[in-house]
Amino acid sequence: MVLRCAAERRVRYSMPRFRALLVYLRDYQLLPYERLTALCRDLLGMGVCKRTIETAQKQMYEALRRSRKRCGRNCLRGGVACG
Repeated sequence: MVLRCAAERRVRYSMPRFRALLVYLRDYQLLPYERLTALCRDLLGMGVCKRTIETAQKQMYEALRRSRKRCGRNCLRGGVACG
């Protein structure tokens, strides 16, 4: 059962490593949302819902998009690509 985000107050997961773990387990290890929410609850004692995981994925995508764009500009200028 995937948790719905119906909490009375929002919880902000500002821990970058936790968000990175969510994205890694979802996108690279291909854990379904239901299993990932159960894993977080059982092992970490943190209740997360599908929307939390989706938000982490979007944030990671945007960060990577900006980084790739910056690397591309540096390559075109003949500078260091990434560093």
